[in-house]
Amino acid sequence: MSDIDAIRAFVAVYRSGTVTAGAATSGVSQPAMSMQLARLESRLGVRLFDRTARGMSPTSAGHELARQAAAPLAAIDRILSPPQPSDPLTGLVRIAGPADLIAERLVPALANLAQRGVRLEFLPELGTGPLDLLVAGSADMAISTSRPADRAVEFQPLYDEKFLLVAAPRWALPRAAAAEVVRQRLADVPIVAFAPDLPLIRRFWRVAFRARISRTAAIVVPDLRAVRAAVVAGLGMTVLPDYLCAEALATRSLIELVRPTGHPFNTAYLAWTAGAAPVARIDAVRGTLAKAAQGWSQ
Repeated sequence: MSDIDAIRAFVAVYRSGTVTAGAATSGVSQPAMSMQLARLESRLGVRLFDRTARGMSPTSAGHELARQAAAPLAAIDRILSPPQPSDPLTGLVRIAGPADLIAERLVPALANLAQRGVRLEFLPELGTGPLDLLVAGSADMAISTSRPADRAVEFQPLYDEKFLLVAAPRWALPRAAAAEVVRQRLADVPIVAFAPDLPLIRRFWRVAFRARISRTAAIVVPDLRAVRAAVVAGLGMTVLPDYLCAEALATRSLIELVRPTGHPFNTAYLAWTAGAAPVARIDAVRGTLAKAAQGWSQ
């Protein structure tokens, strides 16, 4: 068992999040994978993962090793891989980003490139952020609503997403209602959220109403598309990015409860590895997304 095998084992677990998944992708047994990790941690004298009930959470030393190992392993893989096909668009492009954005925006935008031979692997956030996946070498590009700060990453603003307070029509507020009437009616509407601490809703209240909200959610679903489905079903109100609301608003399955003078918003960034050699298929994906994103901001 070589040191490089142990580093490959570490990277497999880092990218997949569990020893079981890392072993499966590497074609080795789970005990062998655990032994390789233990050997590497002993060799380096640091703990690379915190073992939790949800899987393997990288330590700061683990993140740093992933950054250091990404480029050398990629170079070795290029040496050992068979010659590339003559078609410059043929090959794999790995894209990390939020699962709902992948489903609603990225897949439709890149369908034409997929038909031309580009192989696409989408990597949703599952405990590891898109930028971490990019820096670790698990992704070729990433979509992030956090402005990249790592010098190993280049980026460009992609689009702005507004956040809307929406509900089914049954919860519509009276037109031109006074502020106190609006507050009263909203207090009677159940909250649907994707996290118990109501991050999007708290932010909307702070920006739109200049106030804090001190309520708990009636329903918590850790997926924005499921949140949307619950709200369309009339189960309450929520705050969603505009791209998840556009079709439902057009068909009146959802309505905006209030329209503040200034909607809270995020800027989404398209990021890639700094100094990476040009690759036709990656450049094609990046250009296609940038062009498609021109119509995403509303």
